[in-house]
Amino acid sequence: AFSFKNKTIRKLLLDYNRIEILKNFTFSAMSQLSTLELSNNRISAIEIFAFYSLDKLSYLSLHHNHLKYIFNNVFDDLLELDFLDLSYNLIESIDRDAFSKIFNLIYLKLNSNFIKFLDERIFQNLNLLRKIYLSKNKIEILKVNLLINCTRLEEIYLDSNQLRHI
Repeated sequence: AFSFKNKTIRKLLLDYNRIEILKNFTFSAMSQLSTLELSNNRISAIEIFAFYSLDKLSYLSLHHNHLKYIFNNVFDDLLELDFLDLSYNLIESIDRDAFSKIFNLIYLKLNSNFIKFLDERIFQNLNLLRKIYLSKNKIEILKVNLLINCTRLEEIYLDSNQLRHI
């Protein structure tokens, strides 16, 4: 497999390819990377250390892929991440601590997936979050405390779900 070893690259666009798996340490030598575009691929799995050492990454786009599950710890190394796009995937489930260490997140796009349930603690550490896109999912119930710690939230998109009451 190809390995990226250039420490000066700040922006990497890999959209519209046939990538299926993001393997451990693929980008680990690219310590200056701030933007990573992986949209419109066939990504169905992200290994736990795929984003290892990308502590300067602020923009990550994974929309239009084949992700079904978002596991804990996948985004843990992304300390400066403020934009995350996981829209237009096949996501059914997101582990409770999947976003627990990306404290600087401002924009989170989860729209156009198959999410039915969100643990009420899933967004508890996203104090800086301003916009969250949850449209076009299968969400039936919103937990009372789901967004309680998101004190800077300005926009919430929940249209086209299966909500029964609010």
